[in-house]
Formats: sequence, C-alpha cells, structure tokens
Amino acid sequence: MAINEIQPYVTDVSGAPIDAWVELVGVGEPGGSCVLLTSVGAAYDLPAEILPQDGALALIAGEETETGTLPLHLGELRGAVWLADGWSFGQEGVLYSPVDAADYTALVRDQSMALVDGIWRRTFSPTPGAPNEYLAQAPSPEEVSTACETVHITELLPNPAGEDTDKEWVEIQNKTAEFVPIGFCQVVIGGTAYGFLEDDLLAPNEYRSYSFFYDDSSRPKSVSLRNSGDNEIVWRRSVGGQAEPLQRLQYSNAPEGSSWSRYDTGWRWDDTPTPNLDNSSLPEERDIVPIERAVPDPAPNGPTTDRVEADPGAQRADIPVTITEILPNPASPLADDTDEFVELYNSGSEAVALRGYRLQAGSNFTYNYTFEDEVISPHGYLTVTSGDTPISLSNKAGRVRLTTASGEVVAQTDPYESADAGAAWAWIQGKWQWTHKPTPSAANVLTAAPAKVKKSKKSGSRAKSKKAAKKKSSKTKAAKTAAASKGSGSDDGADADVVPPVHTSILVGVGALAVLYAAYEYRHDIANRIHQLRTNRGLRRASRRSA
Repeated sequence: MAINEIQPYVTDVSGAPIDAWVELVGVGEPGGSCVLLTSVGAAYDLPAEILPQDGALALIAGEETETGTLPLHLGELRGAVWLADGWSFGQEGVLYSPVDAADYTALVRDQSMALVDGIWRRTFSPTPGAPNEYLAQAPSPEEVSTACETVHITELLPNPAGEDTDKEWVEIQNKTAEFVPIGFCQVVIGGTAYGFLEDDLLAPNEYRSYSFFYDDSSRPKSVSLRNSGDNEIVWRRSVGGQAEPLQRLQYSNAPEGSSWSRYDTGWRWDDTPTPNLDNSSLPEERDIVPIERAVPDPAPNGPTTDRVEADPGAQRADIPVTITEILPNPASPLADDTDEFVELYNSGSEAVALRGYRLQAGSNFTYNYTFEDEVISPHGYLTVTSGDTPISLSNKAGRVRLTTASGEVVAQTDPYESADAGAAWAWIQGKWQWTHKPTPSAANVLTAAPAKVKKSKKSGSRAKSKKAAKKKSSKTKAAKTAAASKGSGSDDGADADVVPPVHTSILVGVGALAVLYAAYEYRHDIANRIHQLRTNRGLRRASRRSA
C-alpha cells in the first residue's frame, strides 16, 4: 500500500467547509490494519476492511469512532503524512513502523499533491478516489507579465565540503506575502538554463533550496556550479521563448564548505550555509513561516534534578522532536567509528515516524544520514550511533541538525568547540553545555570534568631518597659491624659509630645466670672436689695427732 494523493485543506476558496483527505493505492495484498500519521501529531486507525486491494484506490477522510467520524487534521500550508503498521509495545503504548511517507509544501486551495507518472505534482484537478490527473492552472496575463520579479536568488553552495555530487544547491526567496508561481522562471548557470515544474509555487516569504531543477520534459536536472574562476548566475523570466534577465550575480574561487550569501549590504562568503533559511537570522529565528512555538512536554524524570529540558535550538513547532545530546569524542575503550552518538527526544504524546528525515553533522553539515523506518515513541528517546550510520562528529568544532525531507530545519544544536574525551554536548538547564557523564537514551546529567592528577616530580625524588636512605642504612650497619670487630679502640675517628654502654644490672644478671648454669653443669666435679678436700683435711689432722 502507498500514498497516492493528498488534499490538506478544510475550506475551499470561498470559505465553505470541505474534507481534508489522503488517497491510498493498493500494492500487493493488504497485510492487516494500518495507522495514518500526520506531521501535526495526529494518528488515525485504518481497519483492514477499508484498505485497498492491489491496484485499487481508497479515500481516507477521517476515522470512524463510536461518536462519529473524526476528520483528518493534516496541516494546510505544509506538512507530511506517514502510512504505518502499528502494534502494542509493552507499557509504552504503540510502536509504529512506517511503510510509506509523503510531504508537501506551498499548496493552495483547490490544489492537491498527486503522484503523476512517478513525480509528485501540485495539480488543480484533485481526483479523490479516481486516477490522478495533472492540471496546471493557466496564469493570468498579470501573473505572466510580473512572473519571477518578486523572487530572487539569495544563496548558493558551489563547493561543498567533501564530495560535490548532488550536494551543490541554489536558494531562492519569495519576497512577498502571497503565493508566487515560478513555472516561468529559470536559473542560468554557465550558459545552461535550469527550469521548474510549471505548477511550482513559492509560499509567502518562503526560502527554498534546490539541488536539482527540471528540463523542458520535466525530468530532474542536477545543479552543477564551478568552484574556480569567475562565474555568473542569472535569474530570468522565460515566456513564449523570450527570456528577460531579472538578476545577475557573480562569484569567484569558491572556498570549500562556504556559501555565497546575499545580505542587505551585499554578497559575501559565509562559512555557515543556511539552505531554506534567512541568511541574516539567528538559528532560533529561522522558521520558514513565522508560527507560534508550541510548548513541548518536559522530558521524564532522570536520576538528578539537572535533567534534560525539551526545547533546544531551532525547532518547527508542529514537530515535537529535538536533539538533546551528542558525543563527539568517546573516551577509551569506546571508539569514534562505533560509539559517537546523537540523541533525539520526542516531547509529544504521539509517536513520530522519521522516514525521509535527515540528520546532518559537521561545521558545514557535511555528514548526512537519512532515516528509513525509525520511529520515536511518545516521550521517548532515539540514539543514532556512528557504528550504525554514516554520521561522524568532529572533535574540534561542529554542530548537528535534524531536517525534514524537504530541508526544513526541525532542530539543531549550538556550535561547539574542542570536545574533551568522554564529554557530551548536551541540552541541560535551558542551554547547551558540556557534561562528563554521557547518557544516551536517558535524561541528561550535568557532571563536571574529573580532576586531573599530575605525577609530581617530588614523588620521584622521594622514591630516590628512600632508596638512597635504604642503601645508606645498609652501609651504616656494615660499618657498625666492622667497628665492633675492631674493638672500641678503633682509629676511625668521627666516621666510627659509638656503641652505647650496657647497663650494670644487665651485666650482673647475666653473670649470675652464667654462674648458676656452670654450677649445675659441673655439679659432680664440684662434689668430688669438695669430697677430696675433706679427705685431705682429715688426713692432715690425723698426722698431726700422731706426731
């Protein structure tokens, strides 16, 4: 199944109420019920019995409920529609898997956006429930005579950073508060004329960038701008084979990654290209059409009061997806090739399908990733890593933004300078700032950098001193031993260590113990000696008496 035609308005040119509708065409056999999602956050259940069979058409003008028909709400001037499968997903509500998507811009009442011969066209012949027809409204003589005069070229990118193919573009602006047809306009680059589809319109005050235009057969034709030398680009009106130049501009030797931008004071090279945006506006003010900013729901509670706040950077009010954290320089053991990440947050109460949206990174948005079937659940996060996508974040300077398929900026970060290893650039407390606690797919936490411990030279000196002291101690012990062996009469003088005298009581005790031990050891000898002395004494006494 696929989206085939869109009519978003709920009133006609007279102000009478009409139904907004989306036409579906069957492709293969229906696979069950579906959901129709819109960029204004609405979701409509489509039961299997109303879905078209292969090749058939089905008109969706709302959802049947118990209380009646719930009409479609698409967003009139611009918007997007997704067709998705849906199924229950734990306690998180419904997870949507997109199967087709289409967006539209600058539609006027009585027009629809229809797929005709493989090309999405604005047609003045809406055909709900019938094969699509392309009809361009014939311009009035006044429109023909003034065609293209209220539009001018405002910016161009001749030399994108990296590969040039399909990345060069030219931006034009409608300077009025009215819709302006540009089917009679042409851009001439290096003598080659590039045109528009005959039904193409610019919305009031709209800036629009083109990386390709169309030839006379309505076939896409890629823009090709020279990088070097002197070059001229002409904006002109072409009616009835007569071409009238309306604007001429020149540029020379385009710096890589810089755009040639028009300001009130003249043209200049700008190292921050702004496709689809006013060159002189700040990022927070660059919505294509001024619209009241919706107040998104806060992010869920995190582990700290320093949690993510849900309105960072420039954002389209009707798309509640923001960029909340990026990690440009993962700390080891993580690696740049696999672990850099960009975190998105959906502050709305409905799931948002991102098919066709683009994530762009780098100081000049050189690195691009186009989403396919990714969906962010209500109040949920989606983390995009360098390991799963071509996204690459610079360590020295850069920024990241999210755009729609048509190039409208949905959200973007502030530019950052040098990124420390392991530091995340995060939206915390109402501003972008560095935190040293990355929290992919979780509320942001503000954490200061850990203190760096430097190895002091004193510690090395201390170690050397200890080693020297130990060596000196060993030498001192050896000296003491040598002195003891030589006796107290050593002539070593001042270098000899003086051994303190032993206390007298210790010497007396040791002597007494030695005497007692000797008496015990030689007790038999002593007893014999005493007996011998007594015998001799008795003999001497007997001899004296006999004399």
